[in-house]
Amino acid sequence: NTYIEFPGTNDKIVFATNGSDVLTLDAANTATFAGDVAIQKTGDVYLTLESTDATTTEEVAVKYSNQSTGSNYWWSGLNQSANYSLAYGTSYSGANVKMEISTAGNATFAGNVTLNGDGKLLKFTPTSYDDVELGIDSNGFVIYNTTDARYDLKINGDGNATFAGDVTATANYSAGNSKIIYKAQRSGGAVAGDWSYDDATTDMSLGTSTAHSFSLKTGN
Repeated sequence: NTYIEFPGTNDKIVFATNGSDVLTLDAANTATFAGDVAIQKTGDVYLTLESTDATTTEEVAVKYSNQSTGSNYWWSGLNQSANYSLAYGTSYSGANVKMEISTAGNATFAGNVTLNGDGKLLKFTPTSYDDVELGIDSNGFVIYNTTDARYDLKINGDGNATFAGDVTATANYSAGNSKIIYKAQRSGGAVAGDWSYDDATTDMSLGTSTAHSFSLKTGN
């Protein structure tokens, strides 16, 4: 029940074992395997997909599908460029690319990036500056300096923000005019105040910007 068959006039070769087709080679140089394909050896193992066209940057990719993808495929490989990408759709087109990694290591995502579960943080580890983590912990949304073991910013569930250092607000201005640097107002803006710079007098002004009183208080 093991044989090589040349069926009909279809210019194909069929390899069979135990009476079942295992490998079919057709006239288009396409090889179809009926089962798993294993590449094994004791040393390093490589699977190489290479376009040898010397003038056209072709697509080089592996595509995946199952019952749930319908007519769509997941594509991974080179989408007519040197960048690696993942795509989903009926074709490996730029419009279907969901993630792309450039040869410089820059990653671009077509949608949101979600971190599920507690303790999942974005970690930044530059070579010349402090390491920083960005995420959510028991303090709320945080920016944490891991090099100095310091919370640079904490925003709790009520929206209150705590900074580890000074907070500086800078506003660009035009000569002779006033510019608001910080503005505070109630919902709707009917009562408001601001801290502004008056270039005509080079004064810093603090007070209300609506027809309401301004007061400084202690103890309450």
